[in-house]
Amino acid sequence: MHLGTLELPKSDWPKLAKILEARLAGQNSLFEDDTQMANAADKAMEYYSFVQNKAEEKSTRKQNQTFCWIDLESVEHTMTRSLGPELVAHAFWERLGFNQLLQTCGLSPSELAWAQAVVLGRLIEPASERQTGYWLKKKTSLLEMLEVDLTETGKNAIYEIGDTLLTHKQRLEQELRKQEEALFPQEHALFLYDLTNTYFEGGASKNTSAMRGHSKEKRSDCPLVTLALVVDNQGFQIFSQIYKGNQSEPETLDEILKRLYAEDETLFKETLPTIVMDRGIATRSNLELLKAKDYPYIVVERRATEKDYVKEFILAKDTFEKIELGSKEDSSAVYVKKIMSEDACRVLCWSEGRKQKERAMDTLKEKRFLEDLERLKASVSKKGILLATKVAERVGRIKERYPSMSQYYTISLELDEAQKKSD
Repeated sequence: MHLGTLELPKSDWPKLAKILEARLAGQNSLFEDDTQMANAADKAMEYYSFVQNKAEEKSTRKQNQTFCWIDLESVEHTMTRSLGPELVAHAFWERLGFNQLLQTCGLSPSELAWAQAVVLGRLIEPASERQTGYWLKKKTSLLEMLEVDLTETGKNAIYEIGDTLLTHKQRLEQELRKQEEALFPQEHALFLYDLTNTYFEGGASKNTSAMRGHSKEKRSDCPLVTLALVVDNQGFQIFSQIYKGNQSEPETLDEILKRLYAEDETLFKETLPTIVMDRGIATRSNLELLKAKDYPYIVVERRATEKDYVKEFILAKDTFEKIELGSKEDSSAVYVKKIMSEDACRVLCWSEGRKQKERAMDTLKEKRFLEDLERLKASVSKKGILLATKVAERVGRIKERYPSMSQYYTISLELDEAQKKSD
């Protein structure tokens, strides 16, 4: 029996036990006249009755339970809403003081609600404005957390709030960075800088930044816009910059470095942060620029220098320093070795996990390459393609699609006498 917190002295516990034994047996005890003892016994018996009733109810339900078959394939659900990610995002929206910040930018209560809806929507379910509107009305419970009812507002409000936020972009980035530093204090050791682009499905004829160029999403047929982003070593944004879609990546570094220092000199208390970039930006002129401004940097080399260190890589597991990446499995480890020179330090990296990943990618490419050849072979066998010139064109397209695989194969077309005469 659960007795709760006993206020009785330990010497009275045997008396309480006698009272409880008597009550359970349906008898009266000589110690019932003691009010304190009786009250303690009443509490114990009250909880005991509660537990007993629960046990009896459970037993009754078990005896009376009935089962029926349900076809899971026919079960449907309607009006469902996601909630978990919305609760987390809404909590951090408040912790970062978004509403207070946007109020200082002059946004109305309705605009504050739309800003939260669109920003959190892009975080939880990234999509276009049109798809975000559908998500807000059909799939999420986010609208129920807002102070203003947005259920009857048209879709144009989503486009308008995006334009409004863009107007205050620089101030928002500065203030949010301060809030993030207060919540997650850290020393700025690394800044990662990179560019990406995205495409417009429409013509975007009135967008002066929409230009055609190389699309990283394989949509070079569409007008593009480029986004430059600087984040710290924890992934928090320092600032961003929007460029035209045909912007050359290496040309942006000088402007970014100037703005980086002009944004907030408190970013650099004693030492400059290390700038981390990929090979697309790491031109010789940009490296000279970083050196001239005394920025330490880490870049991926533009030329394939690993071929100069074949002997070192053969002995990598024995001579390189092993770095564990959150797991004791060898496939997650990276082996590194520093090669010092007069003005720089080259770091050789060897990764079993990367090796396995690239091998799997090559295997998949080869599989698809052979499947395309088999489909072409089947079309020829079924006389779906009759002309040898058409077959050669198809072979050429397959080789263009898989250049890394086709170089290891010899593809030939053999014609019988009748086919040679028909051609």
